Amino acid sequence: MLIIGNGRMITRDPQNPFFENGAVAIEEGTIRKAGTTEEIKKAYPDAEYIDARGGVIMPAFINAHEHIYSAFARGLSINGYDPHGFLEILDGMWWTIDRNLTLEETRL
Repeated sequence: MLIIGNGRMITRDPQNPFFENGAVAIEEGTIRKAGTTEEIKKAYPDAEYIDARGGVIMPAFINAHEHIYSAFARGLSINGYDPHGFLEILDGMWWTIDRNLTLEETRL
């Protein structure tokens, strides 16, 4: 059993969407219980404990990090643009796009 606690926990539970001092108990890859750090530690006193130190705990959330315009740019060909390496791609395409987006375009 593993407890990750002492963090700001965000859940998908409409009754308890946020715990300021939250914790989650995990056993064999399954979430067993979520709640306040005090109640979870009391329920599983022998569990290994990881202190989140006030960080964000998001049990069962998958990192949805994405650069949406990357999907739109697949196969994009720009005449005269022939980058040789990741930094050239970042500087020549992505950072150029980023610098030219309006706030409204960024929101969209």
